[in-house]
Amino acid sequence: MSQIIGGLIAFGMFSLNPTGIERWQFIFILLGPITVLLGIYILIAIPSSPAEATFLSPEDRVNALNRIRANGTGTRAEGIKTYQIWEALRDPRCWLAGCVIFTGSVPNGAVSSFGTVIVQGFGYSTRQTTLLGMTTGGAEFVAVCSTIMMYRLSCYRVVPAMVCMTISVVGASMMVGLPTTMINARFAGYALSVGNICGTQIFKPKDAPRYTPAITAICICLVTQMFFWGGIWALNLRWNRQLDRTIAQTGPIVEEKNIEFLDKTDWEIKSFRYPL
Repeated sequence: MSQIIGGLIAFGMFSLNPTGIERWQFIFILLGPITVLLGIYILIAIPSSPAEATFLSPEDRVNALNRIRANGTGTRAEGIKTYQIWEALRDPRCWLAGCVIFTGSVPNGAVSSFGTVIVQGFGYSTRQTTLLGMTTGGAEFVAVCSTIMMYRLSCYRVVPAMVCMTISVVGASMMVGLPTTMINARFAGYALSVGNICGTQIFKPKDAPRYTPAITAICICLVTQMFFWGGIWALNLRWNRQLDRTIAQTGPIVEEKNIEFLDKTDWEIKSFRYPL
């Protein structure tokens, strides 16, 4: 929603004829104080735990804590524990998650830095590019709603992740493969892959206006990221099946009371079941 509203504001400010100040500076003057005030409000008003949420009724607080109990993640950590750090370093999924973040962050880096440059490279004017920024916000809104629906229908987190990554690969491929005359189709590809555009270091002036090497790197990062997601899913599935075999052989695992809120790791909670 911020991109949609921000696109409208930017488009309106593009029509201004300021004296003594640049057009782009108006956005910071308008939205900067609002951002600071909102940050202060969140710092003061948002609690660190559902148990401290004064805006919830006692019944709602209990329900919120029960949801946390179900996923076994707890509500807070009590300081830094060295053994938990070493445990995380021995967990292959932590390394896979780091690879997921890296392969996602490299593409994501140019959304704010080079998004307008990419769109202008399709053949749109500066004014049109400002307004078209709204469409990426709309695409993200639809993507979020769609992923929620896919998860609720499939009960698997990996399904919406893979579907979204596939759509992004298709969008990036459209930007690379379609001819320059198909302006709207190439922009549609950009909208599909929004949030997954190349890092700033792979955009070179000599590649303008198509930036084929940079956009090709999009596909490489996204496809690689899909394999990392698949690795995390496979490990979670394997360890869940090990838990099922253990329960089948020895019966239900009895844990310490309220162990979910005792700052224990997933390896310490023997009955922990990983999301798929």
